[in-house]
Amino acid sequence: MQVELAALEKIGKWKLDDLPCNVKSIGCIWVCKIKHHVDGSIEWFKARLISRGYNQIQGMGYFATCSFVAKLTTV
Repeated sequence: MQVELAALEKIGKWKLDDLPCNVKSIGCIWVCKIKHHVDGSIEWFKARLISRGYNQIQGMGYFATCSFVAKLTTV
């Protein structure tokens, strides 16, 4: 996971920033899966970083939402 985050930071897709003083941070979790071939052998490992957005309150925790999704084949 550290390698993935470093790679995203290197290409400018991930940036660590300071949190403004009037904003409460929300947590996140890693969701990990193992993808298998039809014969049962491991095809690849998949990990996603998911925010715990259910802790937010509209108007206090956020004002607008957006979700950017891209697949490697698209790029």
